[in-house]
This record gives sequence, structure tokens and C-alpha cells, in this order.
Amino acid sequence: ALNGAPQPHPDWVRSAYALWSDSEPQAALRSAAQLSDPTIRRNAFDTAISRWAKNDAKALGEYALTLPEGYDRTLALSLASRAWSTSAPKDAAEWMLRFDPSAELDLGAATIASMPETLNQPEVAVSWAESIVDPRLRVRVVSSGLRCGSGADTRIPPRIHVNALIPRT
Repeated sequence: ALNGAPQPHPDWVRSAYALWSDSEPQAALRSAAQLSDPTIRRNAFDTAISRWAKNDAKALGEYALTLPEGYDRTLALSLASRAWSTSAPKDAAEWMLRFDPSAELDLGAATIASMPETLNQPEVAVSWAESIVDPRLRVRVVSSGLRCGSGADTRIPPRIHVNALIPRT
């Protein structure tokens, strides 16, 4: 920046907030919220949320519920539900069942609906797929083979089969 204070390089911001989020994700997010430049703030927040989702999706999901509605909450819940559904699908499914279907949880529902363990239970897969609010995502998940020859009863209420979802080991 020729006219003013030097601007941090976006890669430096992402690296710093990724590392900070590994050990203190909430502190990293509080710091990101204080950044004055909106682009840098968005990079820092998105990076911290992404890293937290990889490290502790459950904690991120609970934290996300404290955020006001908007982009930050949607991103946090989307990433948390998707990551948690991948790492601990039964636990994620039980957690998501506490809430009404929403765009914020669509990635988690899509992940669960598309898992091999779920696809072996077509009625369960269809119920999760039909709970997806985003019509484009729902179509993508359903068209990936959920209804093809499954013979599933699609009148089953969405997401009621959590106990049958993934066998407990």
C-alpha cells in the first residue's frame, strides 16, 4: 500500500488464523471480528471457522448457535455439520435432529444422505435428502442415486430414522 499502512498479505492472514484456530478458535474469531479491513476480516474469520470445523466440528456447531443469523452463522453451521457428519455421523445426526431443517444444516444432511451406510437404508437416505432445504442441493443428492430403484416409501417424515442411521459399534 503506497498511501498508508502496509496491508498484510492474504496468505499470511490465512496461515496465522489457521494456526491460532488450532489451539484457541474462539480467541481467533474474536480477534478476526476486531479487524478493520472487511476483506482481511472475512479471510481471517473464514479460515478460523474452516480450521475449527476440521479440528472439533461439534464445538464449532455449538458455538455457531450463539452467532446471530447471517453469513457467519450459516458458514459456521454448514461447515460444522458437514465435518461432523463425516467424522461422527450418528452423533451429528442426533444433534441435527434437535433443529428444524434449515439451509444452515443442508451440507450435514446431504453428507448423511450420501454415506454408504445410509444408502444401504434407502428410506433413511431419502428422508435425509428430502430434509434438505436448498432445492439445488436436494436435487443433486437425490439424483446421485437415492431413488433409483430403491422402492423407498418417500412419505416417511424427514430425518426420523436416526437410530437406524449408522449401526453403533
